[in-house]
Order: sequence, then structure tokens, then C-alpha cells
Amino acid sequence: MGTPEDARTLGVGTGSTVMLVERGYFAGEPVVEVAGIIVPAESTKPVCNGPVGDS
Repeated sequence: MGTPEDARTLGVGTGSTVMLVERGYFAGEPVVEVAGIIVPAESTKPVCNGPVGDS
């Protein structure tokens, strides 16, 4: 369930289901960027177009 702030930002009703996408970018061993992306679950289909896991 999203927070009231999530709902306002996404333009959905309070208590709507949201999806958290967590991603990290690596430069060799160290992580150089991380992101947590919140999207409305009812209208979002996740698609990955890159390497996932160990390369």
C-alpha cells in the first residue's frame, strides 16, 4: 500500500497498491548508483531490457 504522499505524487487514491522497483548500477565491484522507483501497481507492467544478476 502506498503512503498518502505516494498517492498524491502518483495521482492515485489513498491506499492504492503501488510497486517498488529497486535497482542498482555497478562499476565493477562497487555500487555507483541506487534508485527506488514507486509506480502505481494497477497500471504498470514491469519490463527489463538489460542484464539481470551476475554477468
